[in-house]
Amino acid sequence: MPERFETEYGSGRLSGILASDDIFVGPFRVKAQSLGLISEESGDAFAAFPIDGIVGLAFSALSVKTRSLLDHLVEESAMPKPEFAFYLHRNPTKGGAVIWGGGADRLGLHDGDMKWFPVAEERFWSLALRGFRLGSAEDEQLLPLLLPKKPEAGDGPVLLQGLPENAILVVDSGTTFFTAPPRLFNKITEKVWPMNCDKIHTLPEFVFTVGTNMSNHSAVHELRVPPDVYMIQNAFTGDCMPGVMNMEPGFHDRPFMILGEVFLRHYFSIFRKGRVPGDSWLGLAPARASEVWAGNSGDVAHYILERFGEHSVAMVFMDHRGSLFHDDLQTFEEMNLLQDGCRVLADNTLKPGAPLFLWHVSRSPAFSTDLVVVPEFGLGHQVLQDWVAVSRYNLGVEGCSAPPPPVVTELSERCDALRRLSLSGGLASQDWAKHAEEMESALKALDIDATVASGEPDGRFEDRKSMALNS
Repeated sequence: MPERFETEYGSGRLSGILASDDIFVGPFRVKAQSLGLISEESGDAFAAFPIDGIVGLAFSALSVKTRSLLDHLVEESAMPKPEFAFYLHRNPTKGGAVIWGGGADRLGLHDGDMKWFPVAEERFWSLALRGFRLGSAEDEQLLPLLLPKKPEAGDGPVLLQGLPENAILVVDSGTTFFTAPPRLFNKITEKVWPMNCDKIHTLPEFVFTVGTNMSNHSAVHELRVPPDVYMIQNAFTGDCMPGVMNMEPGFHDRPFMILGEVFLRHYFSIFRKGRVPGDSWLGLAPARASEVWAGNSGDVAHYILERFGEHSVAMVFMDHRGSLFHDDLQTFEEMNLLQDGCRVLADNTLKPGAPLFLWHVSRSPAFSTDLVVVPEFGLGHQVLQDWVAVSRYNLGVEGCSAPPPPVVTELSERCDALRRLSLSGGLASQDWAKHAEEMESALKALDIDATVASGEPDGRFEDRKSMALNS
C-alpha cells in the first residue's frame, strides 16, 4: 500500500501518497526523486489560486519523509554551483525567472553589490533577526512583540534588552506578503493603514536588523523596506493597503517574520547551499526593473511623457522600420524624453536599411554611435550581412546633424520600397544580398561604416561565415 504523507504550510495543509519520478530542472536531472501526489488540500490559498503543485526548495530538515530536491540536485546533477536565484518582475503578470547553478550575480538583474547573510537555521532560508522597527533609529524597537506575551524572567533565552535571542527572518517565495505574529501585526497596523496611494510616502519604512555573523551579535546590517514596496494597490478600490499578514507563532518553534513575494519582487535573491552543514548563505540586492513600452512613437511617446515625464527613457530599441527610425528618434528628441546616457539600439539598419537614421546618429554631436556587422541567415542557409546601430545619447550637448545630402534621401526611398515588397514575399535571399552590398558601398562613400560583431578591427565579414554556419 502506498505510503501517505501530510504537510502543513502557513496558509493550508496538504496530504496524499508518496511516489517517485525523474525530475529535470533545465539540463539538470535528478533520478527517482520522492514527491507527493496530493489527494486532499485545505486552506484559502489553495482554493484561491489555480496551482498545479509546489516545488519546495528549502533544506532536507524541513522535508517530509525524504531528502529535498535541492540536496539531490546538488549531489546528483552536474549543477556547477549549489545555488539558485529568483528574479521576480514587479508586475506579477510579467512573471520572472529562476536561475540555477550559479552566475546569476553577473546577469545585470540587480543594482549595487550583493549583500550576503549567513543562514541562521538550515530548515528554512532564514536570517538571524536582531531587530525590527518602523521608521528611524529613534523609533521604538518592536522585536519583543514577536513573542506571544511580554517577556519575563524565566521565559527562556532573551537578550539583555528583552529581545528574543533566537528570532529569525524567513525569505520565502511561497508566501505572498510580509508576515508578523499577532502582537506585532497589531502594532504595525496601528501605524500603517489603507490610504490613497498618492500619500504612502508619508508612512515609515520597515527596518529589519539582520545578523551578518552568527557568532557576533553586534555584526548586523539594516534592510530598509520603503512604503512603496510594502504597500499594495487594491485592484477593486484603487487604494493602497499594507501587504502584511497576521500569522500565528505556532507555525514555527522560534519567533519569526517572513519576507514574501512582495519583498522578492523588489529584491534580487541568491540562495547558496553550503557544501557542509552550517555554511549556507543568502544574497540580497535591489532588483533592477524597467518599464517597457512597445509601439510606434506616435502611439507611446505622449503616454510616456505624461506618466514618467521628460528625460525618463533609458533605452530605445528599433526594428525593421526603415526611414521611420529617423522619424521616431526625432519625436523622442523633440519631446525631451531621452535621458543622459540613453542607449538607442536599431536593428536592420543595412537591410532593409535606415540611411536617414544612420546619417543623423553618426553626424549629430548629441550621439556617439558604433555600427556593428551582424551575420544573418537567409533562405537556403545563405549568410547575409546586416548592421546594428548602438548609440549613446549625450544630454546637454548642443548642435544638430547637418541636413542629409540628396543621396541619403534616395537611399531611404529605395529601402522603404524594398521593405514594402518584402512584406508580400516578393524577395529572395540573393535580392537581399545584392541590396546589402549596394547599401554598404553607398554608406561607406558617406563615411558611414561598421565593424564586425567580434570587435576585431581588421576582421572581415567573409571570415565569419563559417562560424555563423556552424553556430
